[in-house]
Amino acid sequence: MGPLSRQQLQTTEPRRGQARYQVIAADLARRIASGEWLVGGFLPSEPGLAAEYGVSRETLRSALRQVEAQGLVGRRKGQGTRVIRPTPVTEFSSRLASIDDLVSYGQTAVRSVLHVEDVTLDAQTARLTGLPAGGGFIRVTTTRQSETDAMRVESWSRIYVSADDWELIQADIHGSERLVADLICAKTDRTIDRVVQRIRATTVPTEAAAALDRPIGALALEFTRQYMDRNDGLFVVVVSLHPGDTFVYETILEPR
Repeated sequence: MGPLSRQQLQTTEPRRGQARYQVIAADLARRIASGEWLVGGFLPSEPGLAAEYGVSRETLRSALRQVEAQGLVGRRKGQGTRVIRPTPVTEFSSRLASIDDLVSYGQTAVRSVLHVEDVTLDAQTARLTGLPAGGGFIRVTTTRQSETDAMRVESWSRIYVSADDWELIQADIHGSERLVADLICAKTDRTIDRVVQRIRATTVPTEAAAALDRPIGALALEFTRQYMDRNDGLFVVVVSLHPGDTFVYETILEPR
C-alpha cells in the first residue's frame, strides 16, 4: 500500500492539536495493519523512513515512539524497529530494560503536576523510599497521561527530591516531559549511574483514586525507582501506581 507521499503528508490537515509526527504514526500503523511489514519483521531504517516521509529524524523518532506506545513495534538500540503485532493493544504496556528506556518513556507520556509540598519523612516512608527519615524533602505528586489519549491516566506518582535539588528544577518541571532525575542531572554534575526498581502488588489508596479513575482498594501495581548517581548517592525516588486492570509490564530475557 505504500506510505503517504510527501505531498499527501503536507496537504493532510492534522486534527486540531495533532502534530505532523502523529499523522506519520497513523500512517505507519496503517501500513503495519495492511501487512506491508509482517510480525517479526523489521521496519526500514530511521534514515530511510525519514527520507520516505520527507521529515527530520527527530520527527520520525517521535512517530515511532507513538507506534511503540500502541504496542505495534519494539525498538532496540542497534537492532532496529521490529513489528510485534498488527493492531494496537487496548492495555497500556511498558517495557523498560535500561536507563535509556526510562528516558524514552519520559518523552512519550505526558506529565501533569498535581501537588508540590514540603514533607518530613516518617519511618514507613523512609523504608519505602530508602531516604533518611526527617525533613528537607520535597514531594511532587504527578500523573502521566497517554500521548495518544490525553484522557487516559497511565500512572499516579509521588516523586521525592531534596529541597536543594527542587530549587534547581522547579522552574523547568512544568514545561518538560524529561525525567526529574534527568532534569537534576542537567543542572548539576551528576549522572544517572544506576536505577534500583522494586515492583509490588498493592491497592489504589484514597488519594490516588480520583486521578486514576479507579475505586479505592482496586488492584494496582506499585513501582519504586531509586535513582543513584556515580557516587552511589540516592538523589531521586519515584513511587508510581498503575491501574492493575489495564497496565502490563513486560520484561524480555535474552541469552548473553
